[in-house]
Amino acid sequence: MTGLLLLGVIGIWLVIIVFAVTRLARLFKTVWIRNVVVALASVAMFLLRVADELITAPQFNKLCEEGTKLKFDPEKIRGKTIFLADDPQPDITLSPRTIAALSSIR
Repeated sequence: MTGLLLLGVIGIWLVIIVFAVTRLARLFKTVWIRNVVVALASVAMFLLRVADELITAPQFNKLCEEGTKLKFDPEKIRGKTIFLADDPQPDITLSPRTIAALSSIR
């Protein structure tokens, strides 16, 4: 089902490209210039969908990585129990050895 949706989106995008390129082609009177402009514009517009994915993927991954880092002060949490925000059950209890190991990672 997702494949059909993807094919539909690609089909709609191709219709938009054909419409835009035919409007652009009307601006040029020389046939060979019109053909070159149509070919370049078609390729450029089709690749815009791929360029969007290439540009935004690293930014999205960076946002995901920032949300996974824990920031804590080992001195303040010594001997305390850490709870997850979504789950009020204790996740881990930090011992002095664990705090020393975690503080050496920084």
